[in-house]
Amino acid sequence: MKRILISTVQFVASRIPGWLMPKKFKYTAEYWFWKTRVMLEGPDLANAFYEEMIVEQTAALPDSSFVDGKVIADFGCGPRGSLCWAKGASRRIGIDVLVDQYRKLGIEKHNMEYVKSTETEIPLETDEVDIMVTVNAIDHVMDFPAMCDEICRILKPGGMLIASINLDEAPTFCEPQTLTIEMVEQHLLSQFSLDRKDMQESHKGRKLRIRGTHTPAPKPA
Repeated sequence: MKRILISTVQFVASRIPGWLMPKKFKYTAEYWFWKTRVMLEGPDLANAFYEEMIVEQTAALPDSSFVDGKVIADFGCGPRGSLCWAKGASRRIGIDVLVDQYRKLGIEKHNMEYVKSTETEIPLETDEVDIMVTVNAIDHVMDFPAMCDEICRILKPGGMLIASINLDEAPTFCEPQTLTIEMVEQHLLSQFSLDRKDMQESHKGRKLRIRGTHTPAPKPA
């Protein structure tokens, strides 16, 4: 009964349009989503599936050796330990606006570091990251163009982007963006040379999976 009740509340809350609730409650709703996952799954949230999801399904790469010696970051990482699999990396950085709340869920046990961002700024140095990952997370932000700029700022020229992006989905309280391919191409993909671009239909819209090399436009003299 407990599982049914929690799952029902999550289902209903995930479909509430954002305009029906004050924006200040967005983070609270997102945190309670993860808190209920802990209630359902236990204190050790599963994360073994991330390697296949990121390496094979999203990047379409044969193995994880591409991370060896690299700084890899995951934007919108959540509290599961999404980069624990990347053992060969020199640094594994989870980026999320809710890092402070996730500490209550036990993220310190993961073999990665967590960095708290805002909706418009990631507190990492310019060109600090070799590989940037974002999986089904970038439609959660309020200011999509600003966050695309930040992702590109901290990713080195020649660095790799691995992204799975939900397109054409109706906005919800926690996912306020209805991203279109035109928006993603304008604000993000225009700065990348793509090695993989795969579009698939989903039950709510479309899913875009990409792997690309950062090729920023030259800065004005």
